[in-house]
Amino acid sequence: MYFILCMIIFVILLSTDQITKALAYKYFKDDKQYLNKHIVFTYLENKGGFSGFLANHPIILLFINIFAILLISIFLIPQYVYQSFNILSVFIIVFLAGACGNLCDRIFRGHVIDFIYFKYHKKNSKVFNLADFLIFGGMIGMIVGVIIYGI
Repeated sequence: MYFILCMIIFVILLSTDQITKALAYKYFKDDKQYLNKHIVFTYLENKGGFSGFLANHPIILLFINIFAILLISIFLIPQYVYQSFNILSVFIIVFLAGACGNLCDRIFRGHVIDFIYFKYHKKNSKVFNLADFLIFGGMIGMIVGVIIYGI
């Protein structure tokens, strides 16, 4: 039963990520949209990881992405997601949804679509997508969950 609930959360998050990327492609590819002076919706094809990391080595990045998904799926899902529904199991699923969202982009598009740009002070920021937030939030949540529940 817990696993089914986690799979529903996973499908909702992964679908939302892919829908927002499709909308970014449709509406922001040719023009930026300013939500306010600090948040801009734009379109960026990121061939690398965070901040363009390994952009010149997409195969290595693809394997790192697959390895992270497999590692968490093999070691954490059986122990935490199948057995109980708690905050740690939710954050594992949140992380996996983000990782799978970016993996889908890498496989089917050859790049990840980023579209949320935060402008702060006079410095440039990075461009993100929903999957990036899911990965970051999932990692932070898993760390907190491990501290609370142990491993």
